[in-house]
Amino acid sequence: MKKLTLLILLIFSANVLAEWTLIESTTSEDGFDVYVDIQSKRREGDKVKMWNMYDYKKVKVDVKNYLASVSHVEYDCKGETLRLLDLFWYTGNMGQGVPVFSNTNIKKDPISVMPETMHESLFKIACAKE
Repeated sequence: MKKLTLLILLIFSANVLAEWTLIESTTSEDGFDVYVDIQSKRREGDKVKMWNMYDYKKVKVDVKNYLASVSHVEYDCKGETLRLLDLFWYTGNMGQGVPVFSNTNIKKDPISVMPETMHESLFKIACAKE
């Protein structure tokens, strides 16, 4: 339990310190803005890990109500896939408020990056050569 509490505190602290860059915005009433933390990019060979955030204009209702979803994603630049590593939901916009859901060390299989989607936009940012 102590390890989980420490992990949540570390993630929450990192979220506050993140430098979020807006990459896309939807105009619908129940839309969202998508941000990336460019400074969080970590490349290892053909794979890049990066944090991103979906900031919703209206409360999303799932297991818990939330306004922001922050995720840590691994992008395979050669294989053109992505894999969710960690996921956090927050009650406030821009990852503020109370963390109401967390799933760390997710063991899902990679999925293909579909063309002309938000995932492709994030993939291109992650895999862009610096």
